[in-house]
Amino acid sequence: MTLWQGRDLGYARWGDDGYVYVTGADSAGRLDVYRVPEVGGQGEPLHVPVEIRAADKERLVVSDVLPKGRGLLVTLEYQNRVLLFDPATRDTATVVANGAFARWSPTGHLVYDGQGGALWAVPFDLRRRRTTGEGAPVLEGRSYFTGVVNGGFGLSRSGVLAYSSAGTTGVMTYSFQLLEADGSITRVPVDAGEPLDASYASLSPDGSRLVYKRR
Repeated sequence: MTLWQGRDLGYARWGDDGYVYVTGADSAGRLDVYRVPEVGGQGEPLHVPVEIRAADKERLVVSDVLPKGRGLLVTLEYQNRVLLFDPATRDTATVVANGAFARWSPTGHLVYDGQGGALWAVPFDLRRRRTTGEGAPVLEGRSYFTGVVNGGFGLSRSGVLAYSSAGTTGVMTYSFQLLEADGSITRVPVDAGEPLDASYASLSPDGSRLVYKRR
């Protein structure tokens, strides 16, 4: 189903509060984060502070939503840094200084895209909304196309990790796979004739649905 049709739509992230959070542009072309009902409907702008909106040297990327919509993890892609944005107060704070596309894990960690294409995890205190230790790699060996900068993974509230794998034939093709907590891997079927962009994918909190962008 089509969730929402807006202008310059970008990264979508599924919250457990009944909304999908997606970047889009207003009538003047200014990027913002929109809160869209998961059943579809009109997007509501959250008025992200101008200093973290997309500009000449930045791209606005919402990589995850904390439980009950209490905060958004926002990547400043060209700074390789992750901020926590509070929609209620509009305050921001850095939570990952050397990484991108962080997701909150029910294990009490932030999982993020780190060095060499590996996924890293850092301990995170949800109540205080701050990291409490050092990051370490948890999944290595992912392949992706040179020049394609994206997280390429999603993490559900039940602990299911979905990540994209790039083909090696020289043709830019993607597939979705689910990595369960027990280590098993399942391929996610999508319409083979439907062009997709893996960098915009997001799992529903229960791990049963996947939202992604058509090219």
